[in-house]
Amino acid sequence: MPNHRPICWLRLVVTSLAIMGLDRAARAQDDVEPDDNENAQAAAVDVRMVQQMPNFEQVDQWIFGRYGGSGGARNRLDSALALRLEDLGRSCGLTDAQRRKLKIAGRGDIKRFFDRVEELKRRFQAQTDPNANIWQEIQPLQIEINAGLFGDNSIYAKTIRSTLTGDQTARYTSLLRERNSLRYRATVEWFVVHLDKGLGMSDDQRQKLVDMLVNETRPPKKFGQGDFWYLMLQTARVPEALLKPIFDVPQWRLLNRQFAQARGMEHWLRTNGVMPDDEKDGNQADMAVVPQVRTRRLSRPAVAPGPPAEAKKAAVPKKHEHE
Repeated sequence: MPNHRPICWLRLVVTSLAIMGLDRAARAQDDVEPDDNENAQAAAVDVRMVQQMPNFEQVDQWIFGRYGGSGGARNRLDSALALRLEDLGRSCGLTDAQRRKLKIAGRGDIKRFFDRVEELKRRFQAQTDPNANIWQEIQPLQIEINAGLFGDNSIYAKTIRSTLTGDQTARYTSLLRERNSLRYRATVEWFVVHLDKGLGMSDDQRQKLVDMLVNETRPPKKFGQGDFWYLMLQTARVPEALLKPIFDVPQWRLLNRQFAQARGMEHWLRTNGVMPDDEKDGNQADMAVVPQVRTRRLSRPAVAPGPPAEAKKAAVPKKHEHE
């Protein structure tokens, strides 16, 4: 044992030094790791911000997705303008000068819309806030292009009013009234088909409801994505004594739930220019200038269209294209 005692002490010293070295290395590693973790977390935040900020392709997809992109949308708008000019020339007898003027006006509406889209892209490209609500500005553009760019407030419509002669204006006004009436009846029939999916109406009920809505309500200021909720709101305003007898008790209960949603959509409809300007005159205000259309029977479709979106999302069901 005396001979081995120096060796034991030597081993004890070496082991102690090794433990002290490992402890220092561990403390040094602990000092470095938080910085690495912080850098990794910061990089992850940057990646999330980049992923959340929209790019040009995403904006195009959100606005022009149903048309196959911005190029497809531009072609559709050009074709719609050409058809309008051809129709107007056939019904009102446009001169070459009038046609050129109206074509320039319509192209101005198309350019103005695409300029707004490009401005939206530029602003949100420079936006660094991942919580910026781009959808709030995209949705009005969607509604506008789906409804058509040549409505009452368009350059095209204003040019028509300032370009046509008195005789041409009279023919054009009569044509608009007739087509507005036809389109409104078709929209009412589309609305009743949607409504029937939840209520399960008979053929007689559907036909009575269509006739009542055509006679007791007015067309919207503009057709488009707000059609379903506009007609639901107009249905809710029909006197109960006229409307309630069409339905049985369970149907009436379900319909009143829809009425509550429609009343909640009224502000959205007004904000987006769907509601008529002179509602104070009542639902019959303009019926004298809307010609009646021959009634035709509605039949239940083999496959009913899908239900509308929830009102709380301020969305409306997709319908047929208007251009």
